[in-house]
Amino acid sequence: IPNSVTHIGNYAFSGCHMQEITIPNSVTHIGDGAFGGCSYLQQITIPNSVTHIGDKAFSFCKNLQQITIPNSVTHIGDRAFESCYDLQQITIPNSVTHIGDSAFEYCNLQEITIPNSVTHIGNSAFSWCKNLQQITIPNSVTHIGTNPFVECYHIRLKCHSNHFIIDGKALFNKERNRIISCMSNDSTFTIPNSVTHIGDYAFESCENLQQITIPNSVTHIGD
Repeated sequence: IPNSVTHIGNYAFSGCHMQEITIPNSVTHIGDGAFGGCSYLQQITIPNSVTHIGDKAFSFCKNLQQITIPNSVTHIGDRAFESCYDLQQITIPNSVTHIGDSAFEYCNLQEITIPNSVTHIGNSAFSWCKNLQQITIPNSVTHIGTNPFVECYHIRLKCHSNHFIIDGKALFNKERNRIISCMSNDSTFTIPNSVTHIGDYAFESCENLQQITIPNSVTHIGD
């Protein structure tokens, strides 16, 4: 890619068979699906000029093992790294404020650090990362969408945000009236009386669950 390029357009290299690519530090924007389906791509370095990684920008880069996100990036789009099956490690810099829906869905991540700059964690952001061991929600986060940890069976979740709380192996909003994600391996679970809203896929990861008690305070049960 020549140094004159500032914008990589939507689906510009989608489905190409390249193994490596050099993005010059003139580029500020990586468009939607720009490298999606580049199944032979193993390594890529994003220069510190890039601020925006578009939706599905690197989705289905099945052999991508390593990627460096520079501290210039503020936005990681929806499904940006979805189904990067070999991706085991990635560092999110403290410039990022937005992690999109399903951004890292179906990755092979074992550990990831969410920086204290992130305010938005999208729906299913880390879902089906079945080897993910630990994640901490920083105090900057004000929005968490539909269960971002579906089938993250081994995860140890910590929360430092005042907008959310972990209680009884479940993640709630601070008012405890919405249950976002249950991570219990127990066979029974009792939803507290404060809950009015059970979020979409909230109990998707509870493979041992045999019995659940829903209080009469609940008015909404999600998908």
